[in-house]
Amino acid sequence: MDINKSFSFSFEDNPWVNKLCMGALITLIPILNFAWTGYMVELIRNVMNDVAEPLPTWDDLGQKFSDGLILILAGFVYILPILAVACLPLGFMVVPAILSGNGDMQEIADAMAGVGSMVLLCLLCVFFIYMLALSVIYPAIMVLFARE
Repeated sequence: MDINKSFSFSFEDNPWVNKLCMGALITLIPILNFAWTGYMVELIRNVMNDVAEPLPTWDDLGQKFSDGLILILAGFVYILPILAVACLPLGFMVVPAILSGNGDMQEIADAMAGVGSMVLLCLLCVFFIYMLALSVIYPAIMVLFARE
């Protein structure tokens, strides 16, 4: 494995400045920036197929957009468990905010807010470990998607 090649392959392509500048402009446009993820998928495909100049051109933007959208949605599906579990402690914090206007319920509201805060703090460690594992798994998901 040539590690230097992984850092220098993009500069060996003749129009590398044009390709990367076009990519930079596309990432600035909301929604269209999903095409950047599709561009990375095509780059992975080119590297797997030993293409001489692996940087893809930006000619088929629709295909890049659809590939990127599929991968972004797959990433969102993997993040759904964290979003679902995060709603539990947030619920413990919203209810006290509603009850805080009533003077009789202030002690209950404070207790519920404290419980919600403690649950959220405990879950942050689990969220961190899950996201760390996902950051290792997501590139593998991209490679598997590029193969198919």
